[in-house]
Amino acid sequence: DTLDLTVKLTIDEGWHINAHNPSDDTLIPTTIELSTNANFALKKVNYLKGPKPLKGAMVIGGKVEVSKTAPEGTTNLDVVVTFQPCDETRCLKAETVSLSAPISVISRP
Repeated sequence: DTLDLTVKLTIDEGWHINAHNPSDDTLIPTTIELSTNANFALKKVNYLKGPKPLKGAMVIGGKVEVSKTAPEGTTNLDVVVTFQPCDETRCLKAETVSLSAPISVISRP
């Protein structure tokens, strides 16, 4: 089974982050990954198209596969977002933010 993943990013005014496929090889792309957990696998991420910098509010979605052996009950889905903040004159060191959301795993007949 799969579940939908939605990550909402809000970039402060005057700043932007790089797209997943930035136009310059020296820029660090924005990535979304799952923390290591044998019960969940990130199968697809729908990054915003194009190499343009990302500004303002945006949503990046994806699909997470749930292992058939995942135990029933509530657990956390841990997501890691890596991005490089830039303004009009400079880019800073890449940052990594960890997010966590509770999910319930239930069995299906």
